[in-house]
Amino acid sequence: MPHLQRLGAEVNLGQLTGLAEYKDMLAENLDNWAQQERYQGVEGTLCKQIVLVWRSS
Repeated sequence: MPHLQRLGAEVNLGQLTGLAEYKDMLAENLDNWAQQERYQGVEGTLCKQIVLVWRSS
């Protein structure tokens, strides 16, 4: 990263590593949230179908 130092930018590798880990954590949280939303959507659809079948019998 000498080119950054020549530009006068101070680079803290610890901060860069922390940002990368934070980005990974956010991506994992987003993926977990999306999976939960899909599960709840499927679960809701199944419940509606069960009610419709029950009402029609």
